[in-house]
Amino acid sequence: MKPKIKNTRYPGIPENFPSVSIILPFEPMMNTTTGLHFILATAAAKEEKNLMQNYPENEAMPVINKLHDLIRNLECNPRHMSVGIFVSPHASKVYYFNYSEPEIKNDSRA
Repeated sequence: MKPKIKNTRYPGIPENFPSVSIILPFEPMMNTTTGLHFILATAAAKEEKNLMQNYPENEAMPVINKLHDLIRNLECNPRHMSVGIFVSPHASKVYYFNYSEPEIKNDSRA
């Protein structure tokens, strides 16, 4: 279990609390709800194990429950978008984002 770290710079803000960030670049398997939920369940299981190893159960379980709720209610996004999920005891958010390779232009000055 991680020791509690006192935040001396901002005493009212906890320095060490459980949180999860999952970033999933788009994969073709994410086109189906089943595929997306399989990928997310695998990532969530890894993060759940990590939280339970590093935090007391009473601190980890609210974050784990929020993560499972977000995954359960996540809509399959057919527009080939990547997904970012952030969960903490204080907030949770799902981000959808597009990533494309930057276009490389031939510079004749070289």
